[in-house]
Amino acid sequence: MKILLLLILSTSLTFSQTIENKNIDSEILNHKKEIQIFLPNNYKHSKKRYPTLYVLDGQTYFYYGVGFQQAFNWRDKAPEFIVVGIKSKDWSERRIYFKSPKHEIEFRKFIKQELFPYINKNYRVNNDRMIFGWEDAGDFVLNTLYKNPEMFSAYFVASALKWGNEYSNQFTSKSFKHDKYLYGGLSPSETWSIKNYNSFTNSLKKKTHHNLKWVTNTLPNEDHWSTPYHIIYNGIKNYYKPYMPISFASYDDYKSAGGYQNVLNFYKNRGLKYGISSDIHFRTKINILRITMATDNYEEFEFLMKELDYFSKDYIRDFRYISYGEFYLKHGNTEAAYTLLEKGVKEYPWSARVFNCFGNVYKAMGDLKNARLNYEKAIELAMEYSQPGLDEYKLNLNSIQN
Repeated sequence: MKILLLLILSTSLTFSQTIENKNIDSEILNHKKEIQIFLPNNYKHSKKRYPTLYVLDGQTYFYYGVGFQQAFNWRDKAPEFIVVGIKSKDWSERRIYFKSPKHEIEFRKFIKQELFPYINKNYRVNNDRMIFGWEDAGDFVLNTLYKNPEMFSAYFVASALKWGNEYSNQFTSKSFKHDKYLYGGLSPSETWSIKNYNSFTNSLKKKTHHNLKWVTNTLPNEDHWSTPYHIIYNGIKNYYKPYMPISFASYDDYKSAGGYQNVLNFYKNRGLKYGISSDIHFRTKINILRITMATDNYEEFEFLMKELDYFSKDYIRDFRYISYGEFYLKHGNTEAAYTLLEKGVKEYPWSARVFNCFGNVYKAMGDLKNARLNYEKAIELAMEYSQPGLDEYKLNLNSIQN
């Protein structure tokens, strides 16, 4: 919990310059409604349109959405998205709009007829909308999924009070024209809701409409007040699973899934769905090269190195130059190993292990003079920067001097 609080605090301080506070003069609600808007880091540098996360009770949970947007995008687990926080003025106001059927309808109309047009007019957004609500606001989110499912693509619900068959039966008998995603959960300590929650979940297990994808999650280590950040985090993560770079546990998994053509198809579809490049992600490149090397499949490795154009497009760590270079050497391709390590020593002039590997390449080519120069450079760098491997480099040098 302390880590979470630090995350939220640091997020509010670090990204305060990209947050806008606006007041919408609502004719439907008959008063001004305060909203917060966070724009992704690349928003001002691009022309593309972005998904949007709407956060009810933004005065409390807005920065959760902002922080997780940053964390997910950094590791390519979700696309950049805009965060819109809808503030509740006080506890009384939130109970009016989220508990009263009459005022709930008004609040939904405000979002649909006033807030959406405002966001659409002033910001570059696409049709991918998410919404989060906790407690009474969670009931509002569930009702919105039932009554106006077209409003959002994904619905995140924490600690709702009115789980039950009246919701789940409506969901399963409702015809969703497009795919909808629901992620919800609560703590077992919320005894006042657990029975209805279990009934809701069991009902969905028995019969779920084919266009409704759903996940419910019981949070045993949380309480009524701490469920929101888990639901927002896991909701976004699970909703955007198709966005994450594809990877495989083994070479057999890779081939059974369709091999390289399957990878190409995945990124083509990913690019079309999210409006991004269809290029293969560098983490996928690393993954399929690694599992191919693990099976000692040199033919596939050579094919992938040519197709992926890995070393001309992507940022490569020094140890990968060594790993791929040694694999080339193992299979007698000194020319490819040389080309690779020649680039590696230019990219990493401080890396003792890259120079040592380049020495191995020269040794395999029979050029002992340049092998010696590279081993000596590796020893020099290892001593200067306290890098590991000094004994190995000395042994390599001795092997060509004796």
